[in-house]
Amino acid sequence: MHDRFLWINEFIDGTVRRLRPVDALCWLVLWRHANGRHRATVAYSILADALNVSQRTAIRSVDRLKQAGLVRIERRGGLRTGPNQYLIAPVDMATLTGQKRKDGGA
Repeated sequence: MHDRFLWINEFIDGTVRRLRPVDALCWLVLWRHANGRHRATVAYSILADALNVSQRTAIRSVDRLKQAGLVRIERRGGLRTGPNQYLIAPVDMATLTGQKRKDGGA
């Protein structure tokens, strides 16, 4: 539980200000669904409902979070396989691992 408290502080203090409001809320929904290993298995329809947006807007929000390095799809879902599984991070994953992002971002 302590780890989750640190993560939410890191996200709010260091990340939220550079995101669109819907993207920050999307990350929070994923965070709420995450297990102890920072993985969340959530359908786009659940995200859309929680955010009160269309499913297409939820997909675009996840895409922007991926571009920002805050989310990585660990397992692709589908009609027969269920929802995507996401790995989430409070800051750019490249920052956490000390790697440079492919897109040249910070």
